[in-house]
Amino acid sequence: MAARLITCNFVAGAADKVVKYQGFSATIIDSFESPIDSLEGIAWNGQYMYTSSSSTEKVYKHDSFTPVITDSFDYPVYYARAIDWDGTNLLSSDTNAAALIKHSGFSATIIDSFEAPGVGCASIEWDGTDLIVGDWDSGRVYKYAGFSSTRVGFFAAPGDQIEGVAWDGTDLLSYDRPAETFYKHKGFSKTILESFSAPVGNVKEMDWMIEPFTLWIVHYTGASATETKITAIHFNTHDSNDCLLYTSPSPRDLSTSRMPSSA
Repeated sequence: MAARLITCNFVAGAADKVVKYQGFSATIIDSFESPIDSLEGIAWNGQYMYTSSSSTEKVYKHDSFTPVITDSFDYPVYYARAIDWDGTNLLSSDTNAAALIKHSGFSATIIDSFEAPGVGCASIEWDGTDLIVGDWDSGRVYKYAGFSSTRVGFFAAPGDQIEGVAWDGTDLLSYDRPAETFYKHKGFSKTILESFSAPVGNVKEMDWMIEPFTLWIVHYTGASATETKITAIHFNTHDSNDCLLYTSPSPRDLSTSRMPSSA
């Protein structure tokens, strides 16, 4: 499985940029100019990417990691400063309203909300169980029990202005804007395991993605074989129990036992 860090970045005097990194490293493997101005939030749901904009006050759905927009909705409050996906529903942070919001799927319909810890909640992350919030106003990273106002932990962020948080399945990742530095923490703690300088600065938000891949499965009955190609496996980054499979029959001779060259 290919795990990637993705970010949306403000670029002065030019189009904003969306960047994909090789795991947790400074190596950029893909990027594109955003078709939308004033990007604020970015999220990955296992198959699609979402972004939000303060200038249009909309949230957008992209065709995988591409600039192609397939759907959007008007944000129901002010604008989504940060977004994430909990496996079923879009989550957002509205800093003007100082609110953390749960939407019904990918829609403007609000099904739950609670008061944010401050007006600087510019990054949110669902770790599969709990909500993690980075608040630059207080300089802290918070963890809430599920999607609720019950706070179960917090610690001081490693820099002066936290602008991004993400969860890689084991450890917290964060970004400090003045230092233009990404950090990997030990679990949910202030202990730093490693860091690197951002090759593209002014990160507005970030997320962790696991890219889909192709798998072949062969079933033998006596001398004959039947084969299924799983053409795309989409792992939900935010829910380890969620996996989408798309299958199709194999185009090759099923009587042979050789796997295709693309396996």
